[in-house]
Amino acid sequence: MNGKDIQVNKTFRITSGEIFLTTLEYEEQYKVSRSTQCRNRKNGSGPPFVVHNDRILYPESGILAWLNARLVNSTAELSSSKKAGRYAHLAAAREKARAIRLSRSEREDDDNSPPDETAAGQVNV
Repeated sequence: MNGKDIQVNKTFRITSGEIFLTTLEYEEQYKVSRSTQCRNRKNGSGPPFVVHNDRILYPESGILAWLNARLVNSTAELSSSKKAGRYAHLAAAREKARAIRLSRSEREDDDNSPPDETAAGQVNV
């Protein structure tokens, strides 16, 4: 050796021929920072990944499929898809709050309804 560091390719290949990228390789090849990768893994908004021997690996086919699913034809689609993804949790929270309000109002309606004709102590003839 001539004293220079040798860079070893850490790409994993599984017997099926699938190529898996490490977080570093994913960062270098697709320009996605590790902090963004981490955030995407936590909220499920990134490409699929596996954990193998305490290492996070991204199947290259999964990255490409994820990217293809995000393709748009115009900037109008981009803004609407971003809004839909960015605010999806708010829409779900609003729907849950609405359901809670409806169930509360139904209970209040039941409490305010007129008493039955056969109240306790009365005899129906």
